[in-house]
Amino acid sequence: MELGYYLHQVGTTFGVGSDASTSSDAARLLRAAPAEIGHLVPAGYLVEGSPGRGNAAVCPWVSFFDPDETTTATRGMYLVYLLAEDRKTFVLSLNQGVTEITKALGAREARHKLATQAKAIREALPAEARAGLDSTIDLGGRSGLPRSYELVTRSC
Repeated sequence: MELGYYLHQVGTTFGVGSDASTSSDAARLLRAAPAEIGHLVPAGYLVEGSPGRGNAAVCPWVSFFDPDETTTATRGMYLVYLLAEDRKTFVLSLNQGVTEITKALGAREARHKLATQAKAIREALPAEARAGLDSTIDLGGRSGLPRSYELVTRSC
């Protein structure tokens, strides 16, 4: 399956609010990301899609992991397509896992550290590579993980 079609299928069929479900066709399609779009990434890279664990995610996602950096969305740096809360857009982000560092440092200190790291990562890129890239994302502003993903892309 091609990436654009895959994202369109997920984005147009994953429910909103009480209509969201981890047992829907869209949720199954997200979990099948390795089989559906794994052929699009370099050998050795990992693909994972998540509709949420237990309850449906506010912002379902599809991530691409370089195993030399991380193999999980809970830590490290990775590319991720995040489906906004309103289900109208996917945002492609070079993002960082927030779960493990938040557990270790607490939310406030973790967000500060992750924002500092995001700034350093951006500044390490050549200027021509940064041209045209946004340094913020908007997923709908809800609290929890989506808000953390938004905040850690911003500079301090």
